[in-house]
Amino acid sequence: MAAPDAMTIRLHLRAMRVLDVVEDVPERLVVAVAAISGVIRCAACGFKTAKVHATRKVKVADLPVSGRPLTLLWHRRRFRCGRCSTTTTEANPFVADRMTQRLARAVVRDVRDMTVLAVARRYGLSWHRVMALVLAEGELLARHRRRRPCRVLLVDEKSMRKGQGQFSTILVDGDRGRVVAVLKGRSADVLGGFLARQSPAWRKGVSVVVTDMAECYRTAVRKWLPDARHVVDRFHVVRNFAKVLVSARRDAQRTPRGRPHDPKVFHNRFLLMKRLDRLSGEEMATLGSIFDAHPELGVVWGLVQRFHVVFCAETEEAANEAVAQLTDAYQAAGVNLGSAITSFCRWGPESLNFHAGHATNAASEGVNGKIEVLERMAYGFRSRANSVARVLLVCSGHPPALSPNS
Repeated sequence: MAAPDAMTIRLHLRAMRVLDVVEDVPERLVVAVAAISGVIRCAACGFKTAKVHATRKVKVADLPVSGRPLTLLWHRRRFRCGRCSTTTTEANPFVADRMTQRLARAVVRDVRDMTVLAVARRYGLSWHRVMALVLAEGELLARHRRRRPCRVLLVDEKSMRKGQGQFSTILVDGDRGRVVAVLKGRSADVLGGFLARQSPAWRKGVSVVVTDMAECYRTAVRKWLPDARHVVDRFHVVRNFAKVLVSARRDAQRTPRGRPHDPKVFHNRFLLMKRLDRLSGEEMATLGSIFDAHPELGVVWGLVQRFHVVFCAETEEAANEAVAQLTDAYQAAGVNLGSAITSFCRWGPESLNFHAGHATNAASEGVNGKIEVLERMAYGFRSRANSVARVLLVCSGHPPALSPNS
């Protein structure tokens, strides 16, 4: 059996020393420990005292040693002040809630990659005790991240429970890729309430806001972040035009009864979605033969390609010129692009703001993917507070990219 001093070094105890090894078996390790200092200050008058009034043994969970659960049997002393006769119980910064700080940190770290139940089984703790640590850490992270300045704010929505309409608004720091807050609901009041609670300096520091085409988000941004550049995520704008092309392709596939169906259109449905600058000569020839048989599909495809030019432009001037060419081509074509063109006109300034800094909601979509993986790993969440805490832990982001001048 190891000597007490050797065991103290082996266990890396802070401000504690091992008194005795109580139990040393293959299943567990129990050691008796006590504080090194024998003097504390009275909680009432502040005078030092070394008179021990009573000693109580407290079981403290610690990190496993060599695969064995470790329990510290802390001889916690209560001192009596010789000046005012008040009793004061000693405290140790190494211990909190009958658990060492290093065990609590390990639990929180492992919850990022494991389920709460798996972490509880690993360290011999209860599910509720592990979840309490996660909730406490999530609260700290939420307060800390809301105070940190945010230059690029990404706003997106996520259904936390499929099929039940329980949406949450997720705010992400675009520079660091970490979740700033998870708000209950999706409305102008929800986002506006969060922005109203932030300090004026924080709101002034937001220079870019990226959202989808939700009118409620635009209302909140205009009211609380009037100086920020509002950008509509490019993906949502492009998707509207892609839906028009898919609809035109399906119309070309439909043939009157008794007329043979052209399988070439369906077989090349993915080729139709490619941009013009990414097509090879052979692919262009294939599309040309399809457009000869279905000219209306070719017209819609040409308009969609002109729309791609708008977002591929390198400068705002080139983008505005591409928009003018798209408008002229659309008026000359005489086809109906439905809601794609009306939504683009309604969100035109916000869509073209993309060229000022090429900001997108890519980091926010990545966060949504992480949340879906987390939900599958946990087999879903019944408590919203638990899910928010787990999201804040898992979506911790990455260090900001260095600027060229740094």
